[in-house]
Amino acid sequence: MAEADLRGGLKGVRLSYGGATVEVALFGAHILSWTTPGASGAPVERLWLSSCSPLDGSAPIRGGIPIAWPQFATDGAMPLHGFARERLWAVVDSSDDAAHASASLTLELSDSPHTADGTWRSPAAPPFPWRFRLRLKVTLGATHLQLALEATNLGRAAMGGEESAERMAFTTCLHTYFRSADSTQVRLSGGLQGVQFVDKVDGMKVKRHGVDVASQTPDSLTVEEAAMESNGFVDRIYCHENPSKGIAQVLHVGRGLDPSAPEAESTYDLHQSAGFSNTVVFNPWKEGKRGPAHPDFDDDGYKYMICVEPAVAKPSQAVELKQGESWKGECLISIRN
Repeated sequence: MAEADLRGGLKGVRLSYGGATVEVALFGAHILSWTTPGASGAPVERLWLSSCSPLDGSAPIRGGIPIAWPQFATDGAMPLHGFARERLWAVVDSSDDAAHASASLTLELSDSPHTADGTWRSPAAPPFPWRFRLRLKVTLGATHLQLALEATNLGRAAMGGEESAERMAFTTCLHTYFRSADSTQVRLSGGLQGVQFVDKVDGMKVKRHGVDVASQTPDSLTVEEAAMESNGFVDRIYCHENPSKGIAQVLHVGRGLDPSAPEAESTYDLHQSAGFSNTVVFNPWKEGKRGPAHPDFDDDGYKYMICVEPAVAKPSQAVELKQGESWKGECLISIRN
């Protein structure tokens, strides 16, 4: 691990192992880049980052892997996705693990007067009156990236450490922007047959995959077809009925990711732990983020990205922690080819 000045002057760290490299900004513990060697040995970027995104710490970063916490989306009183992606984190640990052929680092965010009273934003956001510890462990192998997000309730901020019977509630996601050379080739498969999802583009209607959308094959989601059936915008919360053993899926991002092997397919095996009860699939398609209302998103960005996000996305299923309790959600991204 090496401390570094990253793109845009952001302070952060670079972690490398087996030819792979991941860049993590201290601002938001935001993963900006994940590269692995391509067919020629040159690095191939696995994540999409908007060329229009501010990279000076003045606003949330668009692309890479942002952390939404303690609120997913706008489903609550806070601004979009909460404050974790807009605060400075600290590196608290790093290690090499030869036995597991990987290297790792851990970043931490703690409560502050600004998170407690909402002044992390101006004008002030609603308060989050909890003492907490939020940790992100990033583990990098030659062909995989593993993330573990852990939240601990340390008590009410205003009680001076006294025991509180109230529970700290939150929703969250690891908002992963995968890079694709052509989003019309993107397909997600495995474990989707019959799964209920909330269609955020179609009035939050609850649908069931492979039943409501007849044109799709039973156990896969083709992003282009989904966009055509969702008014040109894909934004779905998949609600897995029994996530206790984790959720495994396969993401096909198509050909052209590696310039040195343009006909080679790029495919990932995705696994999320039981801590994440939802999977969010997002692509704004042609009009969803176009124009001056969305200055941080390239007008043609939809062609080159797909978000597949392990999440706890529904407020009705928010994580609730007593004082002293912790929650953990993990995801593993493995390169199949």
